Amino acid sequence: DMTKDEMVAQRDLAKRRSNARHMGKDPDVEAPLDPALLPGRNRDTSVERNLRLFENMRMGMYDEGTYTLRLKMDFESANPNMYDLVAYRIKYAPHPHAGKGWCIY
Repeated sequence: DMTKDEMVAQRDLAKRRSNARHMGKDPDVEAPLDPALLPGRNRDTSVERNLRLFENMRMGMYDEGTYTLRLKMDFESANPNMYDLVAYRIKYAPHPHAGKGWCIY
């Protein structure tokens, strides 16, 4: 389990490295293939928009399950573990260490 300070440090790291990430609504909810195996339609979103969306996620401005922050990785790899993995998603549930003040996990 992470402490609140560790969670804040991870969030800050995600913000600093946002040029290597992308944000967006989960685009492939009804797709015939596993959405984790497809590039998202927001994969090339600007750094500025990513930071704005990430901050809005952190402040609880979106419904649970509507936005994620994904690591921008390698879709050319034969290894699906190298595809764009979810780093943060919205979940409105109290955290054991941070309490109700945290909604991204």
